[in-house]
Formats: sequence, structure tokens, C-alpha cells
Amino acid sequence: MDKKRNLTPLYLLINILILALIILLNPELKNIDDILSLIDYKWVILSIGFMFIFWFFDTVIISYIMDLTLNKKIGFFNTFTINMIGRYYSSLIPLGGGQTAQIVYLTKWNISPGTSSSMLMIKYWVHQMALAIYAIFAFLLKGSAIKIHRSYMFWAAIFGFAVNIMGPFLLYLLSSKEGLLHKIVIGIINFLKNKGIVKKEEKFSRKIIDFIDDYSRAVKFTNDNIKGLKWPLILSFFQVAVFYSIPYLIYKGCSLSKAGIIDMMLTNIFLHFAVCFVPTPGAAGASEGGFFSLFSLYFPEDLILVAMIFWRFISFYLTVIIGGAMVFIEKFREKNRKKV
Repeated sequence: MDKKRNLTPLYLLINILILALIILLNPELKNIDDILSLIDYKWVILSIGFMFIFWFFDTVIISYIMDLTLNKKIGFFNTFTINMIGRYYSSLIPLGGGQTAQIVYLTKWNISPGTSSSMLMIKYWVHQMALAIYAIFAFLLKGSAIKIHRSYMFWAAIFGFAVNIMGPFLLYLLSSKEGLLHKIVIGIINFLKNKGIVKKEEKFSRKIIDFIDDYSRAVKFTNDNIKGLKWPLILSFFQVAVFYSIPYLIYKGCSLSKAGIIDMMLTNIFLHFAVCFVPTPGAAGASEGGFFSLFSLYFPEDLILVAMIFWRFISFYLTVIIGGAMVFIEKFREKNRKKV
């Protein structure tokens, strides 16, 4: 994890360079001063407020799940710190960087890595469940239109949905029957070994088996506490709605009114699934390009660049800024604790 953390400035630089390149190559850049002067900034401020509401819901959900599963509270500020540290590293480090950082932080509160991993997995599943329900409505209500106008984004979203929702759900079902997933994985590893595909059997199999065992423990942890997850799920519905409505607020800030908030929100969910499997930090490049592709259905050509800049800053870079600040604050607090 320390090695990955050391690379976060590089990941951030990659994001900034990609965004700068997209802006500089856009022909509408020459008109950006005129467009910015016409923006109604109260909507932009409101969209920033929506991000803080989104983080607030995140903090409340983590706090509730921690109290439910561990009967433990560590205070709102510390829970907010856990959330933002996770958001920061998730934004810049692909493939689980955020959850790893949160597990390290939770050990300072005498919460074992196995327990914290299970707790955070519950949080992830609750969020994905809420997002999946919204995604179903997105496919039903917006799917045909997006398939007609942007077929490549439609199929990318289908693939992203399969990877991010159906894959984990299938693993969840297999893990619910104790030992079944473990046996399946062992069988696959032995098959690959016999075919000569797996060379470093011990190292490869150990990593996979450890992951499956951790996953199975998280499933059991979830099933044991599933009755109490009603409120986190309800809060996650509101949280998803708040985050994915941000393009609509920017749309209103551009003095546009033809599209409704539901259309914009469901289109943003399409965008999420269409780029979520891209392995670049923060899905850099794909996120900006996807926004241009999908939201040009709503924004006129002269406004789409400014809309993308506002959306990307508020939904991504603001998280990096606040999350980075919380990482710095936590390091400062840790030094003070060591002195005491």
C-alpha cells in the first residue's frame, strides 16, 4: 500500500494532464471567457453543496454499519476521515486502493483488518444494491434512446453493469453456501496447473484463495447483520440521487431547462457504468469523453466544454482536494498522538 500511496501524485498528474489536453484541444476553448460570464453560479455552489451532502450520507452510513456490526462508535469526524481517505485513494489508485487505506486507518481504532474488510464490504454492497436499482430504471427509461444515439456507450454500460454488479452478486450467491466458492476456485487452480498455465502455483493460488476466504467471511458477516441494513440502503438511495443529479444543477446553471432532473440523473448513471471498468486513475480520459458523448444530447455545443469542466471538478477533483486534506490532517494528528 505504501508503494501505491507514493504513486498518488503521479496518478493525479495523469488526470490533470488528460483534462488539460481535452480542454486545450477543444475548439470551444476560445469562447470560454464569454460562456463563464453567463453562468448562474448559485447552481454551481448548490452542486458543490450536493457533494458535501453526498459525503455526509457516506459518513452516516459507515457510522451506522460500524455501530450495527461492531457496536462501536469513533465519532463523526473520525468516521468522516475514514470516508474521505477512502474516497481520496479510490479516486487516484485503481483496484481497491481506497478500501486498503481505510483498513489501515481502522487498525488505529483496534479494529482487525478482517473485521474492517467485512464491514467495508457491507458498505460497498449496500451502495451497489442502491445503484443497481437505479441502473435498472436507467436501462428501462433511457436505454433505447441512448442505444439509438450513442450505441457504443450503451454497450459499454451493459458491460460495466455486468462487471460491477452481476459479477459481485454472483460471487455473493456462491459464497453464501459455505465452502462452495473455495472448492470452485481450488478446482480452477488445479485445472490451470494441469494445463501448465499456472507456473507459480503456490504464490498465485495463495493470493486467490486468501481473497476468496476474505470475501466469504464478508458474506457471512453481511448475512449475520442483514436485517439491520434497511436504513443504510435507504440512505444509499438518497446518496446516489444526490451525486448523480450534479450534471442537472450545472445544466440549470447554464440557463437551460428542456431536460428534467430524472433524465440527467439516469444518463449520469449510464455514464458511470460505461467508464467504471476503465483502469486509469479516476477513469481519466474515459470520464471526460463519456460526458461529451452522452451529455451533448442535452447541452448545446458551445456549453458542453464548460459543463464538463464544472462536472469533473465538482464530482472528482473536489473529492481529491478534500480527501487529500484529510490525509494530511490525519498524518498531523498521528504525529501528535505519537508525541503524547
